[in-house]
Amino acid sequence: MAILPSTNSTDRTFGKVRTGEQKIEIAEGVLAEAVHVVSKHYRVQKQEIVETLGAFLLYKGVAGGSKGEHIQALRFFGQTNLDFVDCLLAASFLPSIRSCSELSDSRTRPILG
Repeated sequence: MAILPSTNSTDRTFGKVRTGEQKIEIAEGVLAEAVHVVSKHYRVQKQEIVETLGAFLLYKGVAGGSKGEHIQALRFFGQTNLDFVDCLLAASFLPSIRSCSELSDSRTRPILG
C-alpha cells in the first residue's frame, strides 16, 4: 500500500521537492499526525512508514532545523515499541543523552547510534 496517492499534480510537486527546486518545511505536529493517520487509520506497517517518510525527509527541498531530529525519531520509531510522539521527544533530547556517560552501555548503543 502506498502511503501517498499518486496524481500528476502531486508527482510534479514532490518531484520539485526531491530535486530541491521547491522548498518545504515539515512541522513536527504534521509529521506526527501523518505517522498516526497512516499507522492507525490506514494500517500501514511501521517499517514502511519509517522507510517512506525517512526517504521523503531526505529530499533536497525538505528544509528546517529539525530535519535531523525528525529522521532520528523515525529511526527510534522503527527500532522500538514507543509511540512516534515519544520518539520525537527522545530525538530532541539526544544530544543531552549522548553526553551522559551512564548511558553508554551495550543496551543503548544500537538505539542511540
